[in-house]
Amino acid sequence: MPQGSRLGPLSFIVLIVYLMAGATVDDTTHSESLSFTSQVSNIDSHIKCLLSWTIQNSMKINYFKTKEMLLGPLSKHSIPPLVIDYNPIERVCGFKLFGVYISNDLSWNQQVDYICDRANDRLHYLKRYLGVLVFLY
Repeated sequence: MPQGSRLGPLSFIVLIVYLMAGATVDDTTHSESLSFTSQVSNIDSHIKCLLSWTIQNSMKINYFKTKEMLLGPLSKHSIPPLVIDYNPIERVCGFKLFGVYISNDLSWNQQVDYICDRANDRLHYLKRYLGVLVFLY
């Protein structure tokens, strides 16, 4: 299916309707914003809603791919780890979301390093390509 075609969304709808029981949910992000560190988190109620939705839609959560990250000042506090359905969730310091690396200290270092690495790779291939083109000329 060509990317950007009108048939893409239609085929997605057709395929999602016929998902078999036991399929796994992938690439879903949930976030919660707390103004103060003393504010009570509602993440447990959100998780209960997510679990009931997965049961209603005959899906499962892939606990190995599920990660938790605390951002900003909240990451400096001792907060108990997240547990979903008796499965402990790994707490990470950074992850990639929509092609952008996000770190728990909200710095751009990992994203800048990624972009520099990609630019360096492309320059390497460009040098190789130009060397071949000059040699052939």
